[in-house]
Amino acid sequence: MSIFKYFNTLVFVLLTFYSCSEDTEENIEIIDENHHVETSENMSIELILAMEDHTEAVIELDEQLNEKTNYGEDLSKLTESEKTVLFIENLEIEVNNGGFHQFYSNSSGDYSLETYEALLTIGADSMAKIMNDANSILPNKTIPSNRTERINILEEHEDQLWDKWEECDSKFYEYPDDLIELLYTFISKNKADF
Repeated sequence: MSIFKYFNTLVFVLLTFYSCSEDTEENIEIIDENHHVETSENMSIELILAMEDHTEAVIELDEQLNEKTNYGEDLSKLTESEKTVLFIENLEIEVNNGGFHQFYSNSSGDYSLETYEALLTIGADSMAKIMNDANSILPNKTIPSNRTERINILEEHEDQLWDKWEECDSKFYEYPDDLIELLYTFISKNKADF
């Protein structure tokens, strides 16, 4: 009998160790109310909205939208509501990584006017004002949607732009609007679009 107990204990320990080692972040499974299993790769909008941490919910949706569009290469796959989220999240990521200079230098800057409209759409009026100020800094207050043209302008006028964009960066970092909560509310009200 003691050998049988020892064997059962050993099997239990091995199975427990094996199952814990297989539970990596990429393989997290969620069981919804209908007992369907969903991985984080295809998490439904209902499960995203059910997440307690709204920041994590918005990040999860943003990751799905980026994957859906091949990281912004094909926006035709998105609804207007999905584009709103993607534009704002791209702005937030770029500005927090390197300021408005980085935003305009990268492909996110292709959609600077759409990003301004997206901020207004979710009610982030103060952030939209900052975005408008940043957009207005470029010569002729015109932002080419073509990245190469935009980079040429940035390089030509870099000294004039840098200080003004740093002012916009500082205002942005104060977060006069709570983008996460505004996005979460927007997503909740328009969840059929996701």
